Amino acid sequence: MLWFRKTLLFFFLTVCIPMLTISSIYLFTFSQELQSRYSSSLSMETDRLTDQLDALMKPIERLSWQLTFSSSLDNLLLRTDKANMYDYLKLQTAMRDQASIGGFIQSLYVYFGVSGKVITTDEGLYALQDFFDRSIIQQNQPSGSYQIRNLAFDNFGNRTKEESSVITFQQELPLAGQVKLGRMIINIDLNRFEKALRSVNKSDSGSYFLIDTNTGRVFLKEGDFSGEHGDWHLTNWKRYHKMSDFVTLNGERHFTAYRSINDSWLLVKTLPDLSYRSEFAAKRKSLMLTDLILLLIGFGFAFLFSFIVYSPWRRIFKQYGSHFMPSSPSRIYDESALFGEGVRRLLTENSRIYTTMEQMSPLLRRKLVYDLLNGYAGSDSSIPQMLKTHGIEFPEERYMIGVASYEPGDLKPNEEPESLNLLLFSIIETAFAGLYYTIGTWVEDGRYAFILNVGTETDEKDLNGRLRAECQRINIMLEEQMGITVRFAFSRLLDKVSGISQSYTATRRLLNYRALYYKAEVLFDSEVEASRKHPVFPVSLQHLLVRHVLKGDRSGAEETLELFFTQYIDNGKFPPAKMQETMMVLMGALMNELLKEGYDLEDMEDLPFLFWQDCSDRQELKNFLHARIGRLIDRMNPQEPPKSGNDYVVRTIAIIEQRYMDNLTIADLAGELGLTPNYISRLFKQETGVPPLDYLTRYRINKAKELMLFSKHLTLKEISQQVGYPDVHSFIRFFKKYESVTPGTFRKLEMKP
Repeated sequence: MLWFRKTLLFFFLTVCIPMLTISSIYLFTFSQELQSRYSSSLSMETDRLTDQLDALMKPIERLSWQLTFSSSLDNLLLRTDKANMYDYLKLQTAMRDQASIGGFIQSLYVYFGVSGKVITTDEGLYALQDFFDRSIIQQNQPSGSYQIRNLAFDNFGNRTKEESSVITFQQELPLAGQVKLGRMIINIDLNRFEKALRSVNKSDSGSYFLIDTNTGRVFLKEGDFSGEHGDWHLTNWKRYHKMSDFVTLNGERHFTAYRSINDSWLLVKTLPDLSYRSEFAAKRKSLMLTDLILLLIGFGFAFLFSFIVYSPWRRIFKQYGSHFMPSSPSRIYDESALFGEGVRRLLTENSRIYTTMEQMSPLLRRKLVYDLLNGYAGSDSSIPQMLKTHGIEFPEERYMIGVASYEPGDLKPNEEPESLNLLLFSIIETAFAGLYYTIGTWVEDGRYAFILNVGTETDEKDLNGRLRAECQRINIMLEEQMGITVRFAFSRLLDKVSGISQSYTATRRLLNYRALYYKAEVLFDSEVEASRKHPVFPVSLQHLLVRHVLKGDRSGAEETLELFFTQYIDNGKFPPAKMQETMMVLMGALMNELLKEGYDLEDMEDLPFLFWQDCSDRQELKNFLHARIGRLIDRMNPQEPPKSGNDYVVRTIAIIEQRYMDNLTIADLAGELGLTPNYISRLFKQETGVPPLDYLTRYRINKAKELMLFSKHLTLKEISQQVGYPDVHSFIRFFKKYESVTPGTFRKLEMKP
């Protein structure tokens, strides 16, 4: 009977424990999914409300841009001493017409810093000391900022009994100039703005309010909120910078979403958790009822199975038990001994499964790191547990993301990419692991990502220096052994694992500007973003470059480009995005100036200046621009083949153009003409300015370029043989010497649409 009770308890627990475990996991998962669903819904509504706010503010910013670029305003800013009342009247009319387009603009001012005058849309022209709203100008707020304030006067400067709330937008003038000569102030009626926002916001779930992040003032709200709530939410957002949160305030729990608007406002949208609790309680009640029914059914089945299992063994032991028992047993035997062999087999199988899982553990860890970097790892709260489950435990509290990549074109012809990727990944991870706890993954061909766990006592500047030295050591070793240079980029320091995905995205973005850096240069997001200074467009360099191109002065144009690199790129003072934009504008301005000079650029469409982003590093970018400027000069100043009155020189040129595909030498040319090699070399250079072999090489390169452009099915080897180079490596070397790029790069750039 003891065995029966044990069996009954075993079967009952076999049913009960998994069922309760599954129910608990299901209830927990349901709770997480329900919270995620409510949070996602709230975030979507918040994003929609943010888009609506942006849509309402876009016309204001467009209005400021339209007025800023008007010729009348530019003339008044630059030539204030020569302006008359008619000029100001034209500007006021334009301001009034533009302001009337928006539905909620209350007033608009323009302040002229040189003359100290202010013009308004409704009243007229004031001296600054007499202007009724001069305080807003004297505050000198940042350009592009929004400010919430109260006005105690109307558009005509008359004091009112009640203050009106407005949103004030400021813009320094002019936008493109280095010296700011004035300021534009646009006042937006807060009540009309709020009505416009409510008219486009049709959502009836939750509440929202807007906070001025500078003053902490709640100036727009939908629902019952106090200043205490606004202060709490503003403090919470500034401390943690979370996009969403689940907070408890005054005993009430809310789903909360935060969005920053123009770095001036904080949008807070909340949703009480009453619906969540009601839905969760209903699910829990139904699950408990289901569990109770299943427990009763499980107990019945456990009793039945126990009886079925126990009966045969009871009869066996009753009949044959004496044959298996020792004559003087030292311990008590029961039917459970019959299951010993089965249990031992299960243990053996379990050991095999465990061994297999241990072998797969590194792959699973790499996959988890890949998901964590790309934002596929689930909710932020579950990430620490997932890391611990896979055996990843970070000993320190700060993190840094590192990305390493190399150009596939650096591979040797007989090198297998897969083997090289595994080798490089192992070398880099081992090197980083010698400094900090490191776990990495292979994100794609030629690119790897690593999570470095650093201590709190490490200064970020010292950390960057240590990592830079280690990366340089790795590159020296790889260059010596494999001829490969690896690019490295690192993120800012992180205090939470949840920010890894965003930091990886920002770090990977640094490598998109590879054309502005040297291959071996180690990039740090904290150092690149530290320079927020905007470059002033190089107008003087633009004019100088245009002048050299028009004159056909190749060396002068190259010196101008070198000067541009020295002043704008080599010093690293400006953000890469701004330098990329400046370079595009410079090349576009060059082509535009050539159009103004009357040059037909339709024949120059195969000069793809905008494809410089495909360059692998700064040196290749320099070579690319030098080559493009050189070809542009050649197109604008075409040169005829050298003509000479000397019959020997003319015959030499004819022989070269007829037999350039042969392995011609000076001796061959001299033999054809019946002269000595020294005499024909000296005579040819005296008449044409270049030695005969240089002329032959240039002619072969030009023929090769024609074949690459018009016979795209030919390989480089076939082209090299057709133009007189039996060895493709010699062809590549001479082509790069004369064109500053390899034949493969030339063909790739020319074939782009």
